[in-house]
Amino acid sequence: TLGVDAGVRRDFLRGVVDLVTRERRTVVFSTHVLPDVERVADHVCLIDQGVKRVDAAMSEFRDSVVSYCLDFDGEPPAHLDINRLLGVERVKNQLFVTFMKPDDDTEKALSQLKPTRIERIELSLEDAFIDYTSPNRDWRAAFNPQAKGGRSQ
Repeated sequence: TLGVDAGVRRDFLRGVVDLVTRERRTVVFSTHVLPDVERVADHVCLIDQGVKRVDAAMSEFRDSVVSYCLDFDGEPPAHLDINRLLGVERVKNQLFVTFMKPDDDTEKALSQLKPTRIERIELSLEDAFIDYTSPNRDWRAAFNPQAKGGRSQ
């Protein structure tokens, strides 16, 4: 769908959804245009540098990659050592942090940073994929819907 007129792309995607619904078919859709995938897919297989990183229901993957915005009165902490951390972005007095399968310990560790506010942010599939495959993250998480998560090398 890359390079196709927006109206034609929308018609194509509607046609895919109609085919799947009417004919009860499976469609393999290979694209870098993740907003299109998000609109039509219920299962996702994400490949990063030739390696299958995710093969799961869309909802499982999106529910597993979670981002938070933390506000601070002063400068945010320079270094974070929190399990399941995928990415950190600093913007003035804010930290945007993304985790793989955060749990109660994750939220406790965020609270111990003493932010003035913690807000959970819903990520698009594209944002979740970018954070999940970021080479700048502290560890490479292995996505496994049955596993609890944790540090992995």
